[in-house]
Amino acid sequence: MSSKLLSGLLSVALVAAPLNMAYAGPVEDLYSQGQEKFDAGDFGAAADLWAQAVRAVDEGPDSATRQTIMNLALDAYLRAYRASEDRKYADDAKKLLDEYEALLEGSGVELSPELVDAKGKIQEILDKYAAEEEEAARKA
Repeated sequence: MSSKLLSGLLSVALVAAPLNMAYAGPVEDLYSQGQEKFDAGDFGAAADLWAQAVRAVDEGPDSATRQTIMNLALDAYLRAYRASEDRKYADDAKKLLDEYEALLEGSGVELSPELVDAKGKIQEILDKYAAEEEEAARKA
């Protein structure tokens, strides 16, 4: 290959590379926006953005990207719940986890230990609300 051709191809590659990096895609955008919210202490907004990112991942059930963002989203939902005790965050976390488990069903991929732990914490919160509702119904 002539050096002029090689030099031309290299120039094109260098010029084109920043264009490919300029727009990373919706998952990356949602991830970054979520990280900004998380860093600012807005855990609920971070969780919602990361949940959108999880749903936008266009990969198979064994996607490491989806699993990583799931971990972040569930952690943020739990932090938002702890900060506010707003049941909405536990309900949203449960909904996202149910969607994820439905995606994994039949794939041979199992929940990571981190997700199993988060699932247990979410269930404890929801069980507490169920017990309170039962008690209130009994007294009514």
